[in-house]
Amino acid sequence: MRLALILILAVFLGLLGQNGAADAGAWPRGEGKFFFALSQDQTERQLYAEYGFRGDWTLGLEVTQPTGRRLPAVAGFVHHPVLRFKNGAIVSAGLAVEWRETVAAKSWAYMAGIQEVAVRGGLHFGTGFATRWGDGWATAEAQVERIVTENWLGAAQSAKLDLGLGLRPTDRLMLMVQAQGWRRQGSDPVLRLETLVGWKLGPAHLVLVPSAGMIGPREPRVKLGLWLEF
Repeated sequence: MRLALILILAVFLGLLGQNGAADAGAWPRGEGKFFFALSQDQTERQLYAEYGFRGDWTLGLEVTQPTGRRLPAVAGFVHHPVLRFKNGAIVSAGLAVEWRETVAAKSWAYMAGIQEVAVRGGLHFGTGFATRWGDGWATAEAQVERIVTENWLGAAQSAKLDLGLGLRPTDRLMLMVQAQGWRRQGSDPVLRLETLVGWKLGPAHLVLVPSAGMIGPREPRVKLGLWLEF
């Protein structure tokens, strides 16, 4: 199993080299546990990883290669629970640092190679519930980002809010819907609606994620992904 995982990661990272957005949920990853997600749609390919450290700390890495960019964006993050409720609901706080090419580096050739570093913090809420169709869960994530290097477009900060619902009708089938809204200073707001269908195969999930824009760019996208945990 671990050899297969290594091979999959090697192929994915190789694709990144040929072409030469971090965040755990509210629930901490179990101590010593790993989670990997590989995905690709029409705009980007991504590697996402979490590791459960001691004391309910979750450490993570996100590598995203946008279409048309020379270099991937790389983000490292850490999450930890800050509130636990008697009904099982949980609130976690997170902090992430991301290194990426600026939009300006893509727009103007004479600025090629200019990079920016952004820091973002947020709160992540999660709760579970039971339905006649299976176990469900609800999530809410609010984040604020600040660019800490020189920003050529004057858009120094942005805010993001995600709301999600999930349901597991059977042991193998998982369904999710999520509204993703964000706004960068100096830009118009964006809202996308994303749905997910996942099918469990041992420790892995194969996932299909169609989405469409509600506010801002409205182009439909279809993401294909593989989730692994052990």
